[in-house]
Amino acid sequence: QTALENQIASGLLFSNQPATSVTSTSITSGITDINLDDIIPYHREKIVYAEEEFTIFYDYSSEKLQQLAENIEENGLIEPIIVFPSLIQPGKYETLAGKQRTNAARINKTQHPEDPKWSKIKSRVLDAQEVSADDYAYGDTVYVSTNLERRDQLKISELAMAYEMEFQARKHVGKKSENNLGVNEEIAQRMNKSINYVRNIRRIQPQFLIKELIEMVDDEQLNLSIAALFISYIPHNYQRIIVHWACKRADGDRSRAKAYLAKKLNRANCKSIKSLLESRGEGGELTDADL
Repeated sequence: QTALENQIASGLLFSNQPATSVTSTSITSGITDINLDDIIPYHREKIVYAEEEFTIFYDYSSEKLQQLAENIEENGLIEPIIVFPSLIQPGKYETLAGKQRTNAARINKTQHPEDPKWSKIKSRVLDAQEVSADDYAYGDTVYVSTNLERRDQLKISELAMAYEMEFQARKHVGKKSENNLGVNEEIAQRMNKSINYVRNIRRIQPQFLIKELIEMVDDEQLNLSIAALFISYIPHNYQRIIVHWACKRADGDRSRAKAYLAKKLNRANCKSIKSLLESRGEGGELTDADL
């Protein structure tokens, strides 16, 4: 059992000190085999903003998932997945950690339909009522912590949405960071990055940027600091106007439009757009001629 699993079993994710919150209660958990058909994703793993949907932690590529399936077939499931009985879909279990291992196990089940061992997956089951307390604060912290521990090469937007979920979970239970650090400071120490870098990362999420621009940051087409310090403060409707303008100049080719924006959305131009909109006040327009 890993150190993180010990924390989950005891309900301590942020501190080794007792506290009167859901994150310090004793979480009832046991390990059992559960039918793959009864395992579903965590219902809070997706964010919908302005009719656009984002998954906090993206699914593995088909190639990486196949590699994981082969590893599980050869070595078995080394760590059980972490689930809890769903309050939204009774009879099902929502996944807090191990969604990709579950998907990989399903590949093995498809490839070996005659073998009953692939119809179930070893699972650590947490208590549903304690997981869902304080607007799923404990569930969110387990979901974020386990994914951050196991995954590498995360996209900027994945980190941004994960840290926002962690921040809101702390806020719900009134939980302070260890050593009286702010959330940004603690994350910066964890990542071995500057606080400004963490602050910039936390701007790369749906409430601040439209999907096309988030994807450009994730793909390293758009500079992180420019996106965070300038573009993320431009309202979404104007961001869409900018992207639409670039698409027209690229004859509707979205790939070429992104390449064009990557050149044009430099610090000077973004400052000019932001200043122009501020000078026009609320309800001011941004035209093709302006751009």
